[in-house]
Amino acid sequence: VDASADSHGDSVDARVDRIVSNATVHVEVQAKLGQTIQLDPERPEYHRCRLVWTPPQHDSSSSSLLTSWTAISTGTQRSSRLASLRDADGLIVLPRGTDQQPEAKKGEEYTVLLLRPFAGFPTPTVATSRHLNPTTSQKDSLR
Repeated sequence: VDASADSHGDSVDARVDRIVSNATVHVEVQAKLGQTIQLDPERPEYHRCRLVWTPPQHDSSSSSLLTSWTAISTGTQRSSRLASLRDADGLIVLPRGTDQQPEAKKGEEYTVLLLRPFAGFPTPTVATSRHLNPTTSQKDSLR
């Protein structure tokens, strides 16, 4: 009998993977930027923001309704400006800036981590999180 296996035969590594994958994280929404934001060339950034809901609008090119969030920066992001955290609804997950992409442009869509609960949003897990499991192109920009 393997002493590292549990009563179901799972190894310690398998149990840890299962626990981590099922751990809950901040609720995430996709939001369009309300203004252009200069990206930090040294590292990815979590940018404090307010969220504004855009009421449903009819898309003339299809029969669907378009609804969305817009992320508005709370302003200066220095650590000494923590008062802006009080007014923030979320954190925009921004990639590291590059020569090809030095800024996040107004209207582009980014993941926002909610700082307080909003009714009706499912709580994601590590396994289903957008910002913890980015697509290959997003992974390159987060390095």
